[in-house]
Amino acid sequence: MKSIRKPLSIILCILLLLNFNFQKVKAEDKTDALGIIGISTVITTIISTITSWTSDIVRICHSYIDASKHDSETQKYKGFREREEATELIKDVISGISPIKVYGQDTAKEECMEALAGCLENIYGSIAKRKQSADIRGNIIYMIGPSGVGKTTMAKALANAFLKHSDHTCYFTDSSCINNEQELGEQLFRTTTKVVNLKKTRNLWNLWGLINAEDTAYDARTPSHLLSHILRWDGSVVIIDEYDKMKQATRPPDASPDYEDRSADEILKAIASTGKYRVGSDEIDCSKTLFFITTNETKEQLYKNFGYDGSNGGGVQRLNVVEFEPLSYECCEKIINDMVQNIHDKLTDPKGDYKIKDVHFSDQVRHDMADYIYSDTIKQARSKFDLEQKIDRLFCYELKEIRNKEFDIFYAPGETGEIGTFSKQLHIE
Repeated sequence: MKSIRKPLSIILCILLLLNFNFQKVKAEDKTDALGIIGISTVITTIISTITSWTSDIVRICHSYIDASKHDSETQKYKGFREREEATELIKDVISGISPIKVYGQDTAKEECMEALAGCLENIYGSIAKRKQSADIRGNIIYMIGPSGVGKTTMAKALANAFLKHSDHTCYFTDSSCINNEQELGEQLFRTTTKVVNLKKTRNLWNLWGLINAEDTAYDARTPSHLLSHILRWDGSVVIIDEYDKMKQATRPPDASPDYEDRSADEILKAIASTGKYRVGSDEIDCSKTLFFITTNETKEQLYKNFGYDGSNGGGVQRLNVVEFEPLSYECCEKIINDMVQNIHDKLTDPKGDYKIKDVHFSDQVRHDMADYIYSDTIKQARSKFDLEQKIDRLFCYELKEIRNKEFDIFYAPGETGEIGTFSKQLHIE
């Protein structure tokens, strides 16, 4: 790229200098003046033409380099793990010995194992080409239940179990990526309309205003990020998080009270039934894509949205529904114990920022923190992040004063729904 641009820049500089020298010549008569103006116009035209060619060359080279990099990354990271390896890692997630832990939820884990059994057969049967097209179904696991009970954590842990490189071949999206300018089905699965700006080419000749290089913009229909991901990867995992909030986010400001965006539901029904859905005249193959959808919806809402039987279509039977329950108190205690251990390791790490000698949490403090998580029905397990943040504040501004010292942590619970306060004190034997 640089080897192309450098000689072109030299040539353009020479032409510009010639252009300015012509303009400085004093025309002795009208004919000479007209001749100089004509030469100047010709040179400006040449520069315009070269500018256009240079921009095209640069754009083509960039496209070629980006495409080559894109293809090499796809070849490097694509693919599911071998079936035996994936099965063992899935068992680790369910049994709670994987690095990503899902607390409790024994019934949900059992339902998840049953659902994954069919998905494993579908995906690896398609990879081995044992399945006929008529036998292929979609692989959708629909995780329902209240917030903060482990749905998203479970989906991410299972994605990591399936994929060789989940950081590349797992696509995650949530309600923050959705707006009310298009239907949800369009934004998620088809195409999006966005304004594309053509960036100004800031080269030497722009400084003299010889070339009109104003920014321009136009409306473009581009594939959604989810669609691009499915088309790119032969096998992938898609996590659609907070699906119920996505539906709310697409609600137009002037919508009627009974408005409900069902566009994405219809596409999910098609995928669950045949493993495919349509974008215009194209058919998108999702037979090797595993979908995890998390939502706070209830089973009754699913029956209404997808149809349970008869004339309603029976779409919900083709979904693998896994129902999560509110966390038990025992789960909250396990969450607190793991949180306390992580905090202890971080604060006492001799290579870390804090370098504390030791830190102590009494049984009563642990009990009160577990009770706070258990009673927070809105966040549940997510409440632990609020607790961690409060504890960090006790130490993060006194790094020099706290080194090589021992501390006891005290916790005073707040009123119902409030986090309460933490304090620290030098440990006394």
